Amino acid sequence: MVFAYLVEVLFAKVRKKTIEKAFSYPKEVMKEIDDYIEFTHPYSDGKSSKRIVDATLAFLEKDRSYLKKKPLNLLRKFKMRKKLNYFKF
Repeated sequence: MVFAYLVEVLFAKVRKKTIEKAFSYPKEVMKEIDDYIEFTHPYSDGKSSKRIVDATLAFLEKDRSYLKKKPLNLLRKFKMRKKLNYFKF
């Protein structure tokens, strides 16, 4: 799979040319890199942490009765405690 924001080296013979091209910062590749950054990180205002905290607090405040309870998992707990030498026999 070829991505436009990556510089791909297909053959060892053209490795040096490809590296030189990458360090010349071609405009089309730099534009693709900027587009990819905008796609993966749409918010660059420095307030991502605030949005996460606000979303977490909003989730904690709303009704969660639609969520299923986690299973008790006694067997898994016993296996982990045995593996971690929790029991002193």
